[in-house]
Amino acid sequence: MTTFTEAAERIVAATLRSDGSLFTPGAAIWTAEHIADLHTRFVQQPDTGSDSFDEKFKRQLGGEYQTPPNPAPPAVYQLAAELLYIHLLPANGINASTKRGIIAQILEWSPAPVAIPADLDRALEHGVAKASQFFLIGRPKQLWFLLNVYQLWKQLPAEQQTAALADPWRFQALLGQVPIGSAFAQRTLLLHIVHPASFEPIMSPEHKRQIAVTFGEPGSAEDIDRQ
Repeated sequence: MTTFTEAAERIVAATLRSDGSLFTPGAAIWTAEHIADLHTRFVQQPDTGSDSFDEKFKRQLGGEYQTPPNPAPPAVYQLAAELLYIHLLPANGINASTKRGIIAQILEWSPAPVAIPADLDRALEHGVAKASQFFLIGRPKQLWFLLNVYQLWKQLPAEQQTAALADPWRFQALLGQVPIGSAFAQRTLLLHIVHPASFEPIMSPEHKRQIAVTFGEPGSAEDIDRQ
């Protein structure tokens, strides 16, 4: 059975160390080109209507806000589904069948759908952080943050990427360059996925602060994660 840790290592290898894929190893899904395409459709063309996230995301991927309408290619649909996998994997409080349904639905929209690999599918049962209320209702903002991080990442020279994957505090500083908005939960979960020995799987900044106050030492580092 694939554990959360093993799935997290796959995420790092496929999406940060390469331009690969979680669901179809060997395919080029996490490329700068595909990320830019999804970023344009989702981040730069937000749907602020009252419809559900699913309905709006389907229209965005279907190119309904582009002139003329321009549906996303299959690789971008798959990228969107893999992005949702990264978003949902760490969360407790969302059952595995719900996670699977969200991801599978996006894959079904694609003109060339693929399946979640069985081992990664099983890993969805092993969340590591209690999902906050805003994490549950603020999905677009969590995903915007993730996409902004990956867009920045793909622009970095290889030596800077290597350094950030080797040094947790460099990776933290890199994420600090991306406006966080209300995506604290997504930021802290991504830190834990990439550097689990240095960053706790805690979504709430207040919970982190309480732990630091209770167990920290006077004069310790200002950064909450270092505390």
